[in-house]
Amino acid sequence: MLGAFGAQSWDCAFKDTVKSDDVAGHLWYYLPSDGCFYLTDVVDGQMSFVATLGAVESFAKCFPTVSTRIIEDKANGPAILSVLGQSLGLTACTPLGSKESRLVACTPVLAAHRVKIRRGQPWTEKVRNQLTHFPRALRDDHVDATTQALLWFANQGGESWLRFMGQQVQYHPHNAAHMR
Repeated sequence: MLGAFGAQSWDCAFKDTVKSDDVAGHLWYYLPSDGCFYLTDVVDGQMSFVATLGAVESFAKCFPTVSTRIIEDKANGPAILSVLGQSLGLTACTPLGSKESRLVACTPVLAAHRVKIRRGQPWTEKVRNQLTHFPRALRDDHVDATTQALLWFANQGGESWLRFMGQQVQYHPHNAAHMR
C-alpha cells in the first residue's frame, strides 16, 4: 500500500491444546490519505511454542518491508521475544487495562468504519465474529491482536489518532474547567 504505515501484531498463547487460546498474527496498515486501517493478512490457530516461532519468522519473511513487529508481553510473548526479538526487531507490548477497556478505546475508529478487514479470506469471518461477539465469543485472540495494533498506531501520534476518529479537537483553556 503506497504511503501506508504497516505493523505486524501478535497475540500468543501458552500451549496448543484444545482448550488453549489461539495464536493470532495480524498484518495491519494505516493509510493517512483516507485515515483508515486495513487488516490485510492473518496467521492463526493453536500452535506450540516452536510452531509460533516459525509463524512469526515466516510472517516477517513474507512481509519484510513491514519492520514494526509488536508482540504482546504475555503468555509465550516474552519467550518469543528472547529468541527472536533482536533478529526480527520485535517490540514488546504490555497491554494496559482490561481487554474490554482496550476495545472500548478503539470503538471510535470501528464505529466510524475506518477499520477495513480484507474480504474473502479463510480468516475473515473468524476475525469479524470475534470482534462483534466480544466478550461472549469463545475466543478473543483477534480482538487482542486488533486492539494492540490500533492502539500502537494511536500511540505513534496523537494528532493522527484524533483525525482517524473523525474528530477535530482544539484545546482552549476556558474549556478545561468542563473537563475536571
